[in-house]
Amino acid sequence: MGSGEPSCLNPSCQMDEMQHFSMSTFRFRWESDAHLAEHHKQVLYDGKLCGALCFTYNAKATDGLLCLESSPRDNASIFVHSPHALMLQDVRATVTHSIPRALHSVGGVQVLFPLFSQLDHQRQPGDSQPDTSVCATLLSFLMDLLRSSLAMQEQMLATKGFLVIGYLLEKSSRAHLTRGVLEQFLSIAKYLDGLAHGAPLLRQLCDHILFNPAIWIHAPAKVQLSLYTYLSAEFIGTATIYSTIRRVGTVTQLLHALKFYYWVADPSGGHTRITPKGLDGPRPTQKEVLSLRAFMLLFLKQLILKDRGVREDELQAILNYLLTVQEDENLHDVLQLLVALMSDHPSSMAPAFDQRNGIRAIFKLLGSKSENIRVQALKVLGYFLKHLGHKRKGEIMHAHSLFTLLGERLLQHTVTLTTYNTLYEILTEQLCTQVVHTPHVEPDSTVKIHNPMILKVMATQLVGGRPP
Repeated sequence: MGSGEPSCLNPSCQMDEMQHFSMSTFRFRWESDAHLAEHHKQVLYDGKLCGALCFTYNAKATDGLLCLESSPRDNASIFVHSPHALMLQDVRATVTHSIPRALHSVGGVQVLFPLFSQLDHQRQPGDSQPDTSVCATLLSFLMDLLRSSLAMQEQMLATKGFLVIGYLLEKSSRAHLTRGVLEQFLSIAKYLDGLAHGAPLLRQLCDHILFNPAIWIHAPAKVQLSLYTYLSAEFIGTATIYSTIRRVGTVTQLLHALKFYYWVADPSGGHTRITPKGLDGPRPTQKEVLSLRAFMLLFLKQLILKDRGVREDELQAILNYLLTVQEDENLHDVLQLLVALMSDHPSSMAPAFDQRNGIRAIFKLLGSKSENIRVQALKVLGYFLKHLGHKRKGEIMHAHSLFTLLGERLLQHTVTLTTYNTLYEILTEQLCTQVVHTPHVEPDSTVKIHNPMILKVMATQLVGGRPP
């Protein structure tokens, strides 16, 4: 290396610094891997040393035995002929490869997967707890690989890498599921969402990690809340969401999570044969579970209504949940979702509800001991009848005497003003999603009776119902 003016470095460390930086032109700080103190960096990379270089050779800039002169091009040249030089005897060129290329030579990105199976290993004998920062570090490295190499993305997709990582995280201690780990997963999701060809890999990430309740149920509640807040706010707003995820599959997967993992009341003590999961570790409190369910159902609602309304298979998944779950605490918010869907998008909900015989779920719910459940079920019935044609309404309700059955079901419970108000809404088809506990306003001349058989149901309740 040659310089056109005296160096401004301290003479005592000048030769040592030059030895470490013999491959550098002192233009950018990342040119060398050597670790330097901040004040040394300021001296070396202030631009003066770079501008004073006359010639520089290093073992990386070679072509066979020819050593290429690699000083900055902006500097004035002192050479008359070609500045390149031949190597001396026993001098060899240094051949380097990028990290993605080196990993590819030993098997590709899948060589990282076994490291996730060793997260619980102790770094030093006698350590009581594993290092919980390792998982985030591995995911950060994986993120760098995916950014730097298309081949790594293709290998990750072909080897179903996120499926493997998700499985290994399920088997590892939940102490590794920190906020840092979640942020790394979300960073990968955001990066893949921005790629024109990233949808298949992002779908794999969502299916096996982000939407997998078995991974997150034992994580700290704040971490889970951050995940489902992101899904219901930022992720649902992406323009490519329907090409990224399997819509019906995602609805089914989330309802499965609500039923088996994020239950409010333990279903194992009920009449159903549901075996709850997520009992092998710490769970969020009941209040936290209610908050998490709210964000999950918000994501579910937006996913269904964002395109062209509900699909029959999605509605069937909701009906299956309502038909198989018995605990009122686990039913209430999902039933509210069904009422909201009926109210917001009746053009798709009413035909699908008719096609899938959703009326059966209504009469099952009318047997609940909770008045909130019964009232919400009546509201679903009201929205359904409101958007049915007169002929089809008669085929469903009158042919099977369902109004009579409705009265018999309600007779089993106490007559209240809240139930009476809901029946009045069905009678006049002036429905609202809110439950009214006070007397409704007096009807005016614009109010019409659309379902006169409800009058018989109301009379039956007033005459034969149990007083409060």
